[in-house]
Amino acid sequence: MSGLRTDRIPKAVADDLWPTDTNNGEDDEMSGPITVTTAHGEAVTVDSIEELSTNPEVRRQAGEVVKRAVGSAVERVNSASQDSEFRIPDVVYGDFQDAPELGRLARALADEYEGDPRVNDVLWHSEGCEIRYAWKRQGGRAKGRATLGKCVKLSGPAKHFAKGADFLIWIAWDHTRNLAFTRQDMLALLFHELHHIQRDVTDDGEDVYSVRGHDLEVFFAEIEVFGAWLDDIERGRKAFEQLGLGV
Repeated sequence: MSGLRTDRIPKAVADDLWPTDTNNGEDDEMSGPITVTTAHGEAVTVDSIEELSTNPEVRRQAGEVVKRAVGSAVERVNSASQDSEFRIPDVVYGDFQDAPELGRLARALADEYEGDPRVNDVLWHSEGCEIRYAWKRQGGRAKGRATLGKCVKLSGPAKHFAKGADFLIWIAWDHTRNLAFTRQDMLALLFHELHHIQRDVTDDGEDVYSVRGHDLEVFFAEIEVFGAWLDDIERGRKAFEQLGLGV
């Protein structure tokens, strides 16, 4: 089994595997070892990055295991970096360009809004289904307004070519870029699109998914003239009041 190219491990990955002990101010000392279990079920402890290449027992028995640990750490570091530094791409080639960064942002909702029952409800509806995320080069307009994104339930050939995905959520690259959407704006937009996923459970315990419409569709003028004349409008009024908007 070939040895690990430990000289190529990025510092951020090394710090993730062996956090630096900042109390003594010496960057080259590690705060503690890690223990990995080999394919043979043996526990092997590694005290330092150097030991990955100098300890023959580690190289022989735990090489592949440590590689997987390093690979996982690289993915975590890269994912955290990409999420925290999220930016809309400079260019999108054609429509429906794969957007794994949007998928990561959507999954971040669970961590960043943990415990919020409204977010939990939306995420429950999207559990168990597979969602593809994409940038659409031109979002277009509908009913005179810019379309920022859309949640589409896939079936037939579309589902086949999407490798069995249940939904496609696309985000308009042109509109969100022109409006200079921030990471928080994009989180809100993804939350909106995820909200369109409706999950129902049959009597047999089977999950059935569909697309649900908006809670409120209204013209400002009808509110100004007639007030909260529908239950949906009244609920909307109360929601705005909770935000202190004085509607």
